Amino acid sequence: MPLILSLDGGSTSLKIGLLDTESQRIISQLTINRAFSYKTITDPQGVQYLDEILSQLPKEGIKKIVLGISGADTETEISDCSNKISGHFKTQYPEAEIKIFNDVDLVLENTGSTLKNKIAIISGTGSNCVGINENGIKAKAGGLDYILSDQGSGYNIGLLALRSAVESEDGRSKKTDLQNEIFKQLSVNSGKELKKIVYNKDFAKKDFAKLALVVVKMANSKDQTSIQILQQAGYELFKHVKAVALNLELRDKEFLVIQAGSMFKVKDVRDPFEEMVKDYFPGVLLELPKNPSFWGAINLV
Repeated sequence: MPLILSLDGGSTSLKIGLLDTESQRIISQLTINRAFSYKTITDPQGVQYLDEILSQLPKEGIKKIVLGISGADTETEISDCSNKISGHFKTQYPEAEIKIFNDVDLVLENTGSTLKNKIAIISGTGSNCVGINENGIKAKAGGLDYILSDQGSGYNIGLLALRSAVESEDGRSKKTDLQNEIFKQLSVNSGKELKKIVYNKDFAKKDFAKLALVVVKMANSKDQTSIQILQQAGYELFKHVKAVALNLELRDKEFLVIQAGSMFKVKDVRDPFEEMVKDYFPGVLLELPKNPSFWGAINLV
């Protein structure tokens, strides 16, 4: 049976699926808790990391390979990834066809719906949004990494939590329980100590995103500052979808929104997001896919 090897690379982990094209079933899957992104692939150590990954992958019967790579947001970046890694895959899979996309493209195809108008929104470590309409026109919002975008993501939630903690400590806002939890999580007693940690070059995007777990914990304990941060994330994600939908002229049409990423598992993010999307777009259908995002490779080849 013809098989697809699909790799869904994110800023924190790599999810791999072996898919049967005929039955559209997942034959096997694997998660590697390391980033597989444009940054890691183009890093000097990227080739060594890639070889480590390839050693763990199945080899038999694979006719097509699909790679969804976070941070590969432009044609130039996709080309950079191709130049870096295609040869390594060809060595292991000489007869396989290799296609490289941004990871949000896998999400956009991770649905059994036949609707031509659809939008994918990711909120995990980072955030990204892309859509396509019935005329084949695509539009995008965000997805330009953590300096220019990533609003509504785990990274951004963590960043807002850090800023809130500093405001709480220096008196710009009321003292918050969130400050205490953030300081406890990072084993610091002051904003000065906090600065030393977060400005260290080893404190990466994923480390900011881990602090989103603290915010979720505190929100579950009814901490209002934490709830507000999470609800703000939901609003930022709504803005992504709104921008893409309006650019695709979907205001009064039926269209699908596919939600992916760990932050959509958080009620205080998901609920306001879904409420705002449904209020603004009467024809919207919302979907939390039953399959992992790598399944979208079925519809990309």
